[in-house]
Amino acid sequence: KDLSKLSVIVYYTVGLAKKRKKRCQLITKISSFLYSITKLKKTERNGDNMSEQHTQDLKKTPLYELQKNLNAKFVPFCGWSMPAFFKNVKDEHLYVRNHVGLFDVSHMGEILVTGSFAKEFLNSMVTNDLDRLKPGFSQYTLMCLPDGGVIDDMIIYCQTETSYFICVNASNREKDFRWLCEHQPKDRDVQLKDVSDLWCQIAVQGPESDTLLKEVLGEHVEQKGSNITP
Repeated sequence: KDLSKLSVIVYYTVGLAKKRKKRCQLITKISSFLYSITKLKKTERNGDNMSEQHTQDLKKTPLYELQKNLNAKFVPFCGWSMPAFFKNVKDEHLYVRNHVGLFDVSHMGEILVTGSFAKEFLNSMVTNDLDRLKPGFSQYTLMCLPDGGVIDDMIIYCQTETSYFICVNASNREKDFRWLCEHQPKDRDVQLKDVSDLWCQIAVQGPESDTLLKEVLGEHVEQKGSNITP
């Protein structure tokens, strides 16, 4: 019912993209987003789910069967069968905003960068300053083209001074890894590995996230900015 408001935002945003190519790309992304909203509302209204034949063509996360048994409604996203909601979109959204919720984000990509030159290499590839990143902390950053265009946004986790774990968007997993490999210095100690298929991710979101983590992992869990070490 708010699509009219979205249209105003769409036209305003497209107007800001001065170059024709960028406008076309933006229109394509927005059209895909609006289509997803329409499909999601139809799924919620009819209680329909994707057919078994359709899901066979999509990748499934390690949590797929668990979510299926909980009557999750799945939608296709970036080649994956992803749960959109379980009973009601609005109620579940509000519950997360006011309490806490779990999200399966195992479709995200993960890249491991190791070696004595790992930090220097990544510092040449992203916009943020990894010299400020201590072991056990993470940093949000962008990876850009030479002209400043954004390839992808990502989170880099510093495991040690010679090991960095990168979480990238699902739709850009192959593109990001390929870009890093193309710029990997051959005469320096830097190793790149796509470890996406080895990981399952759960995002814990909401104001009571800290409380839930302490109940599950113990009172030693303390939230300190982007500190990822429990």
